[in-house]
Amino acid sequence: MSKALIFLDIDGVLNTVQEVVLNSRKDKKLFYRFKYWIGEIVYIFLKKITLDRESLLNWYYGFYCPYFTNQHSFNIYACSNLLYILEKTNADIVVSSTWRHAGLKNMKILLKQNGIPEERVVGVTTSKDIPCDCEYEKRKDPKYGCSRGHQIEAYLKENPCDNFIILDDDNDMGRLSNRLIQTDSFNGLLITEADKAISMLNKEPIKFNLMLI
Repeated sequence: MSKALIFLDIDGVLNTVQEVVLNSRKDKKLFYRFKYWIGEIVYIFLKKITLDRESLLNWYYGFYCPYFTNQHSFNIYACSNLLYILEKTNADIVVSSTWRHAGLKNMKILLKQNGIPEERVVGVTTSKDIPCDCEYEKRKDPKYGCSRGHQIEAYLKENPCDNFIILDDDNDMGRLSNRLIQTDSFNGLLITEADKAISMLNKEPIKFNLMLI
């Protein structure tokens, strides 16, 4: 059986604008609010001492992921639609979201809490900067590096597969744009988009020449 991958963004795909608003209203516990602001202060301090970008982001998302795992749930319909894709295909998940900086272990926990089998979560894209010439690389905020398309290509070069799709609410995929199923950040992954994903993943293996790096 051929190997297929789903490169998964989280915010705007599973964690929709609707859920962010609802969760912010539910998040009343003083402990979690205190922890959130302590994290923000530490993050600013680490930026000042010029900690390298990879270490900074790994700390940032590693700190917050348990917070979100305990307190927040993603959009139930979007998660159901992702599960539907997994049931109808042999594809596994690689997390390409900025949440990936929390590490694969935390991603498995987080997605499992939202009904996604942890054994289907097999990887995360690189946390390292990749030399490229794009608008994201030029931003000063270290949360943004090279484009997501470059990060996915780097993963594919190290982990070849027969077929793949990208689920994301952004469109910075470069020459991988024809594999993108772009979601609306307010509603997340819809059933029509899930059907399109299944159709793409169940087709014959694609041929893709990785010439990025």
